Amino acid sequence: ETASASAPFFLAHGTVDTTVPVEQSRTFRTALQAAGGQVTLVELPGVGHGFPAIGDQLPKSSCTSLAFLRKYLTP
Repeated sequence: ETASASAPFFLAHGTVDTTVPVEQSRTFRTALQAAGGQVTLVELPGVGHGFPAIGDQLPKSSCTSLAFLRKYLTP
């Protein structure tokens, strides 16, 4: 449940995560957006649960993470 979202959110989720299904991040994104939040969701194809599983998706995840931080933390 989200009443209002004032801080931007960055979500990264592996599409083959069997511990926490990617649909949970999609649902969370939708709820945050409905509450007025700014949300970036990066879906990492073929990635399971946790950072060790990120493998060849690391460049995509890193670039997107850095772009998010630059957008929201640059004065």
